Amino acid sequence: MQNYIELSSFSAVAPGQVANLPLDIGPKYNEIHLESNQANKIEWVRLKLNAKVVFELTKAELDRQLSYDKIQGSSNFIALPLALHYAVPLQSQVFTGLPTGPGDNVVLDVKFASNAVAPELKAFAEVAEHNGVREVVRTFERYTIPVGANGKIDFTAIERGPRILRAWFESPNIGSLEVKQNGVVAYELSKARNDYLLKMRGKEIPAGFFVFDPTARNYPLIDAMKTAYQNLNFRLDVTSGGAQNIEVLVEQLEALEPRQWA
Repeated sequence: MQNYIELSSFSAVAPGQVANLPLDIGPKYNEIHLESNQANKIEWVRLKLNAKVVFELTKAELDRQLSYDKIQGSSNFIALPLALHYAVPLQSQVFTGLPTGPGDNVVLDVKFASNAVAPELKAFAEVAEHNGVREVVRTFERYTIPVGANGKIDFTAIERGPRILRAWFESPNIGSLEVKQNGVVAYELSKARNDYLLKMRGKEIPAGFFVFDPTARNYPLIDAMKTAYQNLNFRLDVTSGGAQNIEVLVEQLEALEPRQWA
């Protein structure tokens, strides 16, 4: 049985303001859901763990997380990315929630647009007991790839250590992607082949993106890509658009603020 609880009240819920909510410490948070009469006026949501950002995502990015896995949302609700809801077996979902304990400070921030009208905001969560250990947290990291001209572009700046769940390359101009680990090709697919495989595995590819998803089979603890290589290179074939910046959102499992309380 899943245990759902009402969370405390947000402060500073107003147009143009950042509402915030310190979470109660003790449970493991598997899901957090926001409910608002002005959900479409939420600009971004940020979760901080001991002052470190777990994620800061726009409303569009949060919605994309659901639509990619063909999970239907609702206009007045926003689901936040904690446990991997798509993962099998169940142990993978349990492993990737957010355990909290003594000494933690966990704060949820929600930014409303200045033209929001009398916004209201509530939150509820699915919580569970945990074994007193926090090993990894599902986090999101942003990068910008500067492109000077069409052709092959090497991207080597990804942080070493975390394991990659998915990487969202925001550009309609990427024809293919090659990933090399210490000089060995681990992945080499055209956009057409990549999309074909993702669709076979039940994914909904957003327009204008190249989605690199090593966990598309829904076994994230097995398939998440290791980054602890001396040389890790993502080579993009940019086919059009000339000089441009490609924004990348990397979803990962990271040893962020690991703890053992028991």
